[in-house]
Amino acid sequence: MGGKPRTRRRRRRPPHEAHLPQADFATWLEDNLPDIAAVPGMPSGADILQMALGFEANAEKRLRSKINLQNGGVQFEFVEDEDKDTRTKMQVFERFTLGLPVFDGSSNAYPLEARLKYREREGKVTFWYELIRPDRVFKSAVTDELTRIKEITGFPVISGKP
Repeated sequence: MGGKPRTRRRRRRPPHEAHLPQADFATWLEDNLPDIAAVPGMPSGADILQMALGFEANAEKRLRSKINLQNGGVQFEFVEDEDKDTRTKMQVFERFTLGLPVFDGSSNAYPLEARLKYREREGKVTFWYELIRPDRVFKSAVTDELTRIKEITGFPVISGKP
C-alpha cells in the first residue's frame, strides 16, 4: 500500500536551486524521458528528446538572442563565431508534463506540469524547472489511496482532528 512519499523522485528532478548547464540538463532530460507524460497540447517525449539533443549540440556555443514565440515557447539563436555566419536556431518549450507515481509501490502515475526556466549569463544558458501546483497532485493521490483502502477493507475512512 502507498506509504511514504517516493525518495527516488529526488534522483529524477534536479533541485530547484541547481541551474544546470545545457549539456547536463540535456542528459537529465534523456535519462528521464520515460517520465514525460503524453498530454494533448504539451510536448511529447520525442519533442523533449529533440530539445535535449539541441541543447547538447549547442552547449559550447554562445547565446546570441532569444525570441518569445506565440505558442508559448522560446526560440534561442546560438552562434559559434561572432565574425562568421554560424547561427543555430532552436525552439524551447515553456512547459512540459511529467507523469510520476506519488507513493512508493504505487502504479498510478499522476500528471504534474512543470515550467521550464532558464537564465543567460555571459552568453551561456542554464536551465531548471519548477513544478506547478504539486500540492494538488499530492492531494489527489492521497484521496485515491484513501478510496482504495476503503474499497479493500470495507471500513469507512474518517478524516479530521481528534
